Amino acid sequence: MISSRNIKRVFFHVDKTYILTLIIVFILNISINFLTNIIIFSQPITSFLSQIIINFLSLSYVYLIMYAVGQSVISVPYLTSLNCPRKHLGKTLIISGLKRTIIITFIFLILKLFIINQFMADSSTLFFIRIFLSSNLIDTFSITGIYFLIGYFIFNYFAYLCLTGLTVGWQYVLSSILVLLGTCFLLFKQITLLFVFGSGFNIFIIILIILNIILNIVNYKYIKTFEYKY
Repeated sequence: MISSRNIKRVFFHVDKTYILTLIIVFILNISINFLTNIIIFSQPITSFLSQIIINFLSLSYVYLIMYAVGQSVISVPYLTSLNCPRKHLGKTLIISGLKRTIIITFIFLILKLFIINQFMADSSTLFFIRIFLSSNLIDTFSITGIYFLIGYFIFNYFAYLCLTGLTVGWQYVLSSILVLLGTCFLLFKQITLLFVFGSGFNIFIIILIILNIILNIVNYKYIKTFEYKY
């Protein structure tokens, strides 16, 4: 029987390629931005620091997508074919995604405290931009919490899409994507008010928490009943 430690080893074997690739991309982007902004065009240091933040934010979410897709499409079928206990596999996938989101969120918090709050703190009329750039500790932890919830939702949602395709058929993946896009379109006014004025901010947090819980349950059920197809 495959232990939880062996499951984690398989997960890391798939994961290390993504980590290395994104680290190389991050270093290249930062190096190019440093050469162009600081050395060639003599831009202020805040311009270079903002590029670091933007690159980290985008690549961190890309990493969560790659991790969710890779583990769901590669690791889950492979371990299932080896008669891995599906309960352990489901729990390990959910917990590993949570741990990686927490690690990425912690790095974001460090960047927020020591770079954004120190060098980029500013005021803005847009709610999310204001709390993102604010040096206030309450705003700092608020935007960090939002960053974590959105990141974990991204992981859960893409894992859900892949497991849905593997379990019940890839045609349902398109339906799931259209449902999400349609919901965003119908709630476009509310989303705009949230982003600009912060209207319904608490409800937004509650919705993200509920969605993450539901997706965790669905993904666990998918893996628990997953059957390897030759």
